[in-house]
Amino acid sequence: MRFQTRLFMGYSLLIVVLVVILTAGFYLYARGLFERNAVETSRLLVSKVGSQLDAMWYWMDFVLLTLLSDASFKSAVTTLHTLPRDDPSNNPFLNDAMWTIRRFLLSYVFHKAFHAVIFLNGQGDLFSSNFMAHSSGLNKGGLPNEIAALLPHELGGSPFFLLPPFQDPWTEDHLEVFGMGRTIWDTGGEKAWLVVLKPIRDLELLIRPSLSPYTSVIIAWRGMPFFSSPSRSPISSTLLTFYSGIVEEKREEFVSNPTTGRRELVLSYESQIAGLRVFWILERDALLRPLRFTSFIAAMMALSVVAISLLFNLLFTRSLTRPLRMLREWMEGTEVKTLTPPSIRRIETSHDEVMELVEAFRDLTYRLDDSIRRELQLRTSWMQTKLDLVYSQVNPHFLYNVLNVISQRAFQVGDDIIPTVCDGIAAMLRYASAQDHMVLLREELEYLRHYLFIMKLRLEDAFEWRVEVEDGLLGVRVPRMILQPLVENAVKYRKRKERLVVRVEGVRGRGASWLVRVSDNGMGMTPEKMEEVRRAFALVALHLDRGEELPSVSAPGGTGLVNLYTRLYVVFRDRLVWRMESNVREGTLVEIGVKEDGGDQGDGDRR
Repeated sequence: MRFQTRLFMGYSLLIVVLVVILTAGFYLYARGLFERNAVETSRLLVSKVGSQLDAMWYWMDFVLLTLLSDASFKSAVTTLHTLPRDDPSNNPFLNDAMWTIRRFLLSYVFHKAFHAVIFLNGQGDLFSSNFMAHSSGLNKGGLPNEIAALLPHELGGSPFFLLPPFQDPWTEDHLEVFGMGRTIWDTGGEKAWLVVLKPIRDLELLIRPSLSPYTSVIIAWRGMPFFSSPSRSPISSTLLTFYSGIVEEKREEFVSNPTTGRRELVLSYESQIAGLRVFWILERDALLRPLRFTSFIAAMMALSVVAISLLFNLLFTRSLTRPLRMLREWMEGTEVKTLTPPSIRRIETSHDEVMELVEAFRDLTYRLDDSIRRELQLRTSWMQTKLDLVYSQVNPHFLYNVLNVISQRAFQVGDDIIPTVCDGIAAMLRYASAQDHMVLLREELEYLRHYLFIMKLRLEDAFEWRVEVEDGLLGVRVPRMILQPLVENAVKYRKRKERLVVRVEGVRGRGASWLVRVSDNGMGMTPEKMEEVRRAFALVALHLDRGEELPSVSAPGGTGLVNLYTRLYVVFRDRLVWRMESNVREGTLVEIGVKEDGGDQGDGDRR
């Protein structure tokens, strides 16, 4: 795939992704904000509608209580119930009671504020505020079915009841009304009812102004549907139970309607006067319908931005890659005989940084890569030769015969120490002159013990040594002659008037496959000298990492430590564990080892 194509596709993909993310984020944010505002508004509206309903019920109940609290009205109701209707002598009293009840009902306030205020009893009496003629016996054995079905039979001790919307059977237009009533319990145990009716349009005018295209209202009383708007279709008990369950669980979230499958959010208000519960229902699809146009506009704007960006991106990438195409043609016509072909010299007059840098850097990389490879091969060969030279310096074979002669002469004179010393020196020479660069730690320790034995003979009571190495480490392979230089330094820089104690310990360290510590109680080094030693080690590591020739590096105490660190770093590189601590007149501790794969050592001079 061409660079221009990759560049165009990369920038185009970035633009498309950014536009999609921004558009989707904007839409989701707007939708969430719109939903939250709608929910908060609906919460205020349901509280407002509920309060208005409470005020309406309060006014209707106030009328009922006013009538029932009047002694004349109650006396008239009792007269109608107690006096027999078949005795002509009771007619004056009955007529007076009827006139009293009619007089209370035929009030201008009742006529203007309500559709009707009705009194009816089980004996067939019915008085209403909206017609003058008394229809005696209207419901005696033949009460209109609409009213008979609505009148309560068992209210569980409730003092009032509500009448859901029904067609008024007494008016010519059969207006749809609803009402509130109270049951009158007289001394005889028979029932009479006092009912206040209002047109259903009053309830609709109270609720509809607060509704929106995405909201609906259901009013329930005693677990049964009472009124719904804007749809007046019957509400199933299953749906009403579903809404009640949501309210009881206090789930203020959109849930799926089991009847319609639509996602709805249900808020509620419970009347403290009539015991009604108002369910305020928000339909999510209808709520978000106005956002469809907004989302369409946002999508069109996003597509326009993408189209314009793609066109600009195409022109930009073609302009950007034109110098690269020209440079490629120049490079293809250049012979690889000089490092500065004519095409490269041509670039010097360009003001396009891409033309100046891209292919010139690639060509320079190729040439540098070839040069570095050759240089590394030469450096590696040189380092191997230098190491071989170091090992060959300790290979004096002629000393074997001399040591044998000395050992034989010592036996002849009866000296047991000298033959032992000669045997140790011979073993040390054989070990030092061997060609293997890597040996077992067991062999290295054997060589070290010979050296320590000789130093003990030399220093006698002024020298004490101890070697403690775990058996599991004796088979570890290590570079040859890495411990003797450390002990030699300890002997060289000991305190002359005190006993020198040298300890050699071999353990498995934390995160290391093996660790060997060499410690002494000698003179030690000052912090300044320790800093010089660390700088020398860092310089050696830097040159070895770069494959450069090692400079002449010295450190306090001579070049022994530097040479030892060099040999260890050549073998182990970044896996080398090297830690050196020293304090004046307290001694020196050197810890060397090898990290496990992925191991992590603590602080130290070189990890």
